[in-house]
Amino acid sequence: MSLEWVESTLGSLLAKKGYIRGPFGSSLKRGEMQDYGIPVYEQKNAIYNVRDFRFFIGNDKFEKLKRFQVKTNDLIIS
Repeated sequence: MSLEWVESTLGSLLAKKGYIRGPFGSSLKRGEMQDYGIPVYEQKNAIYNVRDFRFFIGNDKFEKLKRFQVKTNDLIIS
C-alpha cells in the first residue's frame, strides 16, 4: 500500500463516495422532538465534537430520515 498523498478536489471525492444534503429544518420540526430516543446531530455536535444531545426523535421519524444517518468515517460539513 502506498503511503503517498494524492491531491484531489472535494467535489471528486464526494462524487466517488456519495454525498447527501440535508435534512433541513423543514424535515425536523420542534414538535417532533422528544426527551429521549435517537439523538439528532446539531451543528455544535459536528463543530465541537461533543455528544451532549438536546434533541431526539422516535423510531418512526428515524425510519423516514434514515438515509441521513451519520455513520463512522462520515464527513459532516455545516
